[in-house]
Amino acid sequence: MSAYRDTRPVFFTTLDWVSGLLTRLATDQLAWPTPDKGWTVADLADHIVAVTRMIPLPGADKIASAPAGTPHARAFTLASGQAKAAWSLAGPDALAESTRVPPDRSVSKAEALEFFAQEFMVHGWDLATALNQPAEAPAEAAQQILAYAKANMPDKRPQGGPFGPPVEPPLGAGPTRQLAAYLGR
Repeated sequence: MSAYRDTRPVFFTTLDWVSGLLTRLATDQLAWPTPDKGWTVADLADHIVAVTRMIPLPGADKIASAPAGTPHARAFTLASGQAKAAWSLAGPDALAESTRVPPDRSVSKAEALEFFAQEFMVHGWDLATALNQPAEAPAEAAQQILAYAKANMPDKRPQGGPFGPPVEPPLGAGPTRQLAAYLGR
C-alpha cells in the first residue's frame, strides 16, 4: 500500500476548472493581456497546453500531443482526459513512483500531481482574470494547492523566474487569489 497521500482528486478538480475556462475562450480574446506580465491570452493558453505534455502518468507512459492547430480547449481536454483516465485506473502505489518536475527536481508522482495542479491553478487564475471570468477554483482544491505552494515555494525567488515574490492579497481574497498573490501576482 502506498504511503503517499492521494493527490489525484485535487489534480482532477484543477484540470476540470481550467478546461472550463479554456472552453469559454473566444478567438477575439487571444491578444488580450494577462496578469502574467508580457504574456497575451494566446501565450498563456499555449503555455497551459504545452505543460500538459509534462504531466507524469503511471509507469513510463506519456501524454500524447494533440495535432498541430488543435484549438486550445480541445488540446487541453484531450491531454487532461488522458491523464485522468490513466490515473483513475492506477493503483495507489503508482503515486510513489519517482518523476522529475521543473526545473529539475526528483519527486514522487503524488507530489508531481500537486506541482502541476499548482501550475494549472495559478495560470487558470491568470486566464480567468484576463477574461473577466470568476477566478476562484473550487475552494477545497485551491486551499490544498495554496498549502502546497507555501510548503514548497520559498518566499525569496530568483528574479526572472516563473513566479515573483509574494505580494499581499486583497482583503477577503479567496484561496485561489491568495495563491496567485503568493506566487507574485
